[in-house]
Amino acid sequence: GDIGKQIYFIANGDVRHRNNSSISAKGHQIITQGDYFGEIAVIFGSARSANVDSINYCTLAHLHKDHFKKLSYTFPELYASIKETALQNYNDDWI
Repeated sequence: GDIGKQIYFIANGDVRHRNNSSISAKGHQIITQGDYFGEIAVIFGSARSANVDSINYCTLAHLHKDHFKKLSYTFPELYASIKETALQNYNDDWI
């Protein structure tokens, strides 16, 4: 439920992604190298919609929302793709 200010990218390892809403399309799942999380809160300015727990040793990178917004001007198609995926995967009141 915290206000999200960063998107996280999994460089190595696995995490368990558990949504706070039972009606979310993602539900509980394992996400791994190459996946990301935290985009909902950053894109929509909402509270965090999930909890993420490390399953094993992980290496994460993060991108602050201010930097993400700057990148979205340079790469609008990437921003649109991430936003569209978020809208397709989450159908709940957190957005």
